[in-house]
Amino acid sequence: WNAKESWAMRRACAIALQHAARFWVEGKSNNDHQAATSSPPPPPQLLVHLFSNSGFMTWTEMLRTWRAACEDEDFAKSLSHPLPSVDKVLRGVILDSACNEKVTPEACVRSAVQSLAAFLHRVE
Repeated sequence: WNAKESWAMRRACAIALQHAARFWVEGKSNNDHQAATSSPPPPPQLLVHLFSNSGFMTWTEMLRTWRAACEDEDFAKSLSHPLPSVDKVLRGVILDSACNEKVTPEACVRSAVQSLAAFLHRVE
């Protein structure tokens, strides 16, 4: 179901974005903050933790879906809450992996460079 550019993958990303948007508007942390202080709640923030190639692939799909949600008026209306643009909420990306001691450091670096190149090509 998680094939690149598949309907199922895009649907899963859209559902995740809908939950994030709802939490940023209705989230428990915002309600607690408002009850404890008179200041407005902090702005939404996102820290992404990616695991291996599948995580990176899913992140590229998430970014495409996110862009569509922000640019496509019909898509935006289908969300229960407004979704901020990714550049306003993204605070960092952690690239994680399950290392294999038999893989050389050179092969790891080559794989990382190839993944980043594919990512840049897909997001443009």
